[in-house]
Amino acid sequence: MVNVNEILRLSDEEKISLIEMIWESLDEGGKSDLTAEQDQELARRIEQFEKGEVNTCSWEEIEAHLRRK
Repeated sequence: MVNVNEILRLSDEEKISLIEMIWESLDEGGKSDLTAEQDQELARRIEQFEKGEVNTCSWEEIEAHLRRK
């Protein structure tokens, strides 16, 4: 069993590394519920976002817009 006190003594960088290792272990071998087409579309949208090619808005802006309707 993992000793929580040992984890708490880790540096922030070590804790983040541990979290990443745990998260990746949940990956199920890279399996995804997305179809190949959905995966490609997601990759395309992420690329557009990272290049600054899309307009984004905050949750507060969305909520305000919905409340006006």
